[in-house]
Amino acid sequence: MSPFSKVTRFIPKTFRNKKTIAVIILFIIVWMILTGGSGDSSKMTTEKITRGNVVSEVVASGKVTSPVSATLHFAVPGKIVYVPVTEGEIVKKGEVIASLDRERYDIALRQAEWTFKAAQAEFDKVADDLKNNSDETYDERIRRTAIDATHNNAYEALLAARRNLRDVVLTSPIEGTLTALDAVVGEEASVANIVAEIADL
Repeated sequence: MSPFSKVTRFIPKTFRNKKTIAVIILFIIVWMILTGGSGDSSKMTTEKITRGNVVSEVVASGKVTSPVSATLHFAVPGKIVYVPVTEGEIVKKGEVIASLDRERYDIALRQAEWTFKAAQAEFDKVADDLKNNSDETYDERIRRTAIDATHNNAYEALLAARRNLRDVVLTSPIEGTLTALDAVVGEEASVANIVAEIADL
């Protein structure tokens, strides 16, 4: 039995011809188009068409970055005694961001200077003693080498003490906006603490 025969066996015999069935199907299709299917037309609303602009808005989260930025921290530890800037402020290259108590580094520099002077004096004395001695003994060579090492170490310590004293002042390496500042007068700062972040926005 064909699918058509299965459907039409429930239809009375007077309406089983193909022409009648086609008219019924056509009527059902027209009725659905005109009535909009089974929807309730009373619930439909209409709006007057007006000309306007279509606005599309995208909302997203993210982080603004700058191609020119700097993260600052002290190269030496110490107590913060001076913070002349505030977060959000525009700073110039070389401007002071914060500074530490310099007393201990002043003392260390003076000690390094005296140590170097003593080593220099001993180095000069040995050099004078051996200046006219063309036949240097083994003991004299050991003495000269030891004095030379002491002199070099004292000079390196002097340079380090000078550098440490300079590093108590933290300055901006670029011109930009101070996007973050974590420096409070009276607090101890370590070399690991990030004190400020600066970005050219």
